[in-house]
Amino acid sequence: MYKPLIGFCLPLLASAALAQRSESIDLVAREYTRLALAENLVDSEMVRNVEAPASVVQAARIARLSEDEIRRQLASLDTRASAIRATGLDQERLGHLRAHIVSL
Repeated sequence: MYKPLIGFCLPLLASAALAQRSESIDLVAREYTRLALAENLVDSEMVRNVEAPASVVQAARIARLSEDEIRRQLASLDTRASAIRATGLDQERLGHLRAHIVSL
């Protein structure tokens, strides 16, 4: 059920950011992916079959964030995402990303 949360970010990670606002959305997406992986390590029932670059998975394993730290970082990430000004497709991407951040 939660696998789409990670799958949603993979295209964001792979997209080339030409405008500053796109780069900001991509940075937030990378952070979201890192936190989703961290959540998977805390609660393996939450997210299964995580698809992310091996280096991102390894970094999450090394960090071993606590549930409280993940929640704190997600709140901070949502604040960062809400400050991004986007239009058109970037606005849609940002809306989807913020929904995933809040739902994790």
